[in-house]
Amino acid sequence: MLIIYLICKFLDLCKTVNDLSKRSREQTELLKQQNETLVKLGQIMIKINQDKEE
Repeated sequence: MLIIYLICKFLDLCKTVNDLSKRSREQTELLKQQNETLVKLGQIMIKINQDKEE
């Protein structure tokens, strides 16, 4: 009985670790998208400032 309990606990731990790594990958992807958006906004702002100076 104890062995079955330990196996179940181990599998539960594996699932938790898997879920955490999946969440981490999703957060990494979101940060990447946010950075790309910020870069685009920065480029637009630079262009607006250049247009004002002309």
